[in-house]
Amino acid sequence: MLFKKEKKTTTEKVNEIQNEVYKYLKPLGFRKHGRTFCRFVDTDIAQVIDFQVDLAARGNNHCLWINVGIGIPECNERTFNKKIPIKKYYHEYECTMRARLGCIVDKKDTYYDLRKKYNKYANDIVNKLEKHIIPVFDVLNSRESILKERKNYTQFDFNTHIILLDEAMIYGRMGETEKAIELFLKYYDKSIQEAREHRQYILENGTQIKDSEWYILPNGGRCALPDENSGHLAYLKNLAKELNISL
Repeated sequence: MLFKKEKKTTTEKVNEIQNEVYKYLKPLGFRKHGRTFCRFVDTDIAQVIDFQVDLAARGNNHCLWINVGIGIPECNERTFNKKIPIKKYYHEYECTMRARLGCIVDKKDTYYDLRKKYNKYANDIVNKLEKHIIPVFDVLNSRESILKERKNYTQFDFNTHIILLDEAMIYGRMGETEKAIELFLKYYDKSIQEAREHRQYILENGTQIKDSEWYILPNGGRCALPDENSGHLAYLKNLAKELNISL
């Protein structure tokens, strides 16, 4: 009597792939936490490799993305404090530098399709990690090297727009307060200029929705006029107070 072979679930497939990848990562110092691999360098800087499968409710739970990141405590917490408790591990979304493996290797947001034969996925992931990710982790393995080298790895970094702010936090954490304040003020001035330019663009190109503060942009999007006392600029003002920085 023939029995129909049961199909493996998405979870079972990802477990198999992840377990194979862990055989490569464990000797390198990574530890597994759920769908996340993490190792620490320079005491408390986290290097993260994360497996992401989307929700079934969105109709694409067959998609497996590999996310990578580097988590720096003072950048995540926005503080100069040296005594931030060390976490057991970082999630990728908590990281200072973040990217997807597909964007780094293929220059686009590619993923692994779990509806197809997946027996070679683990080897492919390991090969890409070994060639494109671990060497970068080995360079960006301290605060000093991150300050020096981060700008050379823009493909590894969704957050290039806040490098100045992150550097301010790192210098502050390292005790170089004068340099930290200099960079914070430079980032604040840059943010003000960008907000003013965006405001001018909206006024010149947008169409105001009657009796509201919202504008329709040429691309069909909607937004309100940037205000220097709200949004990101308001956040920076409050952060400056917490850090004892005079604007």
